[in-house]
Amino acid sequence: MKISRIASVVVLALAQTAVGIALAVSPVMAQFVKQPNTNQISGYLELIASGMRGYGTSTCYGGRGYDDVTEGMSVIVKNEEGKIIAIGKTEAGIRPETDSSVRCIFDFKIDNVPKSSFYTIGIGRRGEMTFSYQEMEQRKWQITAVLSQSRK
Repeated sequence: MKISRIASVVVLALAQTAVGIALAVSPVMAQFVKQPNTNQISGYLELIASGMRGYGTSTCYGGRGYDDVTEGMSVIVKNEEGKIIAIGKTEAGIRPETDSSVRCIFDFKIDNVPKSSFYTIGIGRRGEMTFSYQEMEQRKWQITAVLSQSRK
């Protein structure tokens, strides 16, 4: 009788610990699980400017007035009411194959974007773009933005 009581207490303690761990981990794991009635927005920002900086021949980031254009820029999605509904970040800039001295591409991906009539997407401090739900469907939820240095 005494052993079964101890075993019951141990099992109960383990069960409570498992529930506690599951509750603590679930918000973290939720960002990796596709939520119902949501979409994924993917795309890139292409920077075309002289004075590009980077490491070696593959990664890059902005310079000469584009110092803010770099890995980790916020990508913010707002709904038709202006409420933030999803947030992502740009990946490290990649130099395209041939003209790597003036071009740098920053990919991004934003999961679990809830349905909205309109989406306003902002990348860093470089402005916003607005698309209707129908436009996003036509684009297959892919966005391309180009930031180009003006020629004088």
